[in-house]
Amino acid sequence: PFRIQLKHRIPPRITCLQTFITYRSILLNNFISCSVSFVINYNYFHPENAIPLLEESHKMMKDSLTVSVILALTKAQMFIETDWCEVWKLVEGVFENKELKQDLRPEAKKIILNYMILYREYCR
Repeated sequence: PFRIQLKHRIPPRITCLQTFITYRSILLNNFISCSVSFVINYNYFHPENAIPLLEESHKMMKDSLTVSVILALTKAQMFIETDWCEVWKLVEGVFENKELKQDLRPEAKKIILNYMILYREYCR
């Protein structure tokens, strides 16, 4: 656990249980990212295959902006051929939710919003 504490800058006074919980969260985020990337990239035109996995992840981490954004982007992909306004609304709703834990890097947030905002004009 000590190496984990150093690597992730966890203060030494944190108990082993707290270290495990923190590390579990980091592993879960990595697992979600890898799993979703595999499912989406394996069949890019059928992102609905990733939805059940993402919804399970979302149940476990409802307050996570990262998980919510990944779920919204995956759902948005299902509307990319039919309703660009819905693509924007799905993502916008997540970013407007100020109750979500801000666990997404600001640079990533900016990149996603700058790209997705292009779909907003189709809502008029």
